[in-house]
Amino acid sequence: MQNAFMKVIFFCLFIIFLSLNLLFASTVNDNTSSAYAHFTRASIYEKFNKLDEAIEEYKEALKYDYSSVDIHIRLGLVYVKRDRIDEAIDEFVVASNLSPERMEPHLLLALLYGAKGDFLKAAKEYEIVLNKASQVEPENIEIKKALGEVYFRQGKLDEALDVYKGIATKAPEDKITHFLLGSIYLEKNLLPDAANEFKEAIRIDPDFHQALNSLGFVYIEEGKNFNEAEVLIKKALSFEPKNGAYLDSLGWLNYKKAQYKEAINILEEAKIFLADPLIFDHLGDAYFKDGQVDKAREAWLRALELNPNQIEVKEKINTLEK
Repeated sequence: MQNAFMKVIFFCLFIIFLSLNLLFASTVNDNTSSAYAHFTRASIYEKFNKLDEAIEEYKEALKYDYSSVDIHIRLGLVYVKRDRIDEAIDEFVVASNLSPERMEPHLLLALLYGAKGDFLKAAKEYEIVLNKASQVEPENIEIKKALGEVYFRQGKLDEALDVYKGIATKAPEDKITHFLLGSIYLEKNLLPDAANEFKEAIRIDPDFHQALNSLGFVYIEEGKNFNEAEVLIKKALSFEPKNGAYLDSLGWLNYKKAQYKEAINILEEAKIFLADPLIFDHLGDAYFKDGQVDKAREAWLRALELNPNQIEVKEKINTLEK
């Protein structure tokens, strides 16, 4: 879903560009004359990169018109230039509370939270922005895709599902939408539904290798169609032979067919290209079935390093210790 997430970023940057051009005009119309005088001086200081002076003038402007969303935003933006991120966030929070319908404060908060590594808060702000954008442009499918992507990353699978179902109704030949629907169904362990969506994506584009691999993986999880699963996964690998996820699928297929040594060889290759906890979990299972207990423990411990919240992996290790 990386492409969809990048669209979120591009959309945000586009909105910021528009915001910076609209703030001055809106302030002219809304603020009192005293606030506007300080605002004008602050803008001049800012233009000549006298940022400390600009900050003081914006603060003075707020004394006369604290309810001005635009002044809070401009002050916050100068704080960003001075690398005073926490103070900038405070200003954008005030702006968002003063005018909940405005997108700009939420957008700027999303970017700053993301820069600070607070991705949960960033995702929440992106959700607000994209919800508002989808209301402004209800027919814009790309905005809805980005909203669905944010929901998916937040683990809001039902909300993401609703979004993508709506897109599929309006754009039934959009292969990405069917692939994302399949990914959500797979995450929810609704394997038949996932398979149907991946099949639809492949119908639209027979060389859609992400869907080819995913459908193959679904068949493995269902414990059926192993021959077809192998054909699908190997076709996906013909497009990206160093794709760790695709190699993991092939290795897992060999595991399910009780071909443990072959599974180990493929999964060892997969981990070179992708440090994913699922690969190490599968590798541990293969080593365990092959009687190599120490290597199984090592692989499972590595899986836990990458994702400490894997209860089943912890149980496997505890079983070994007993």
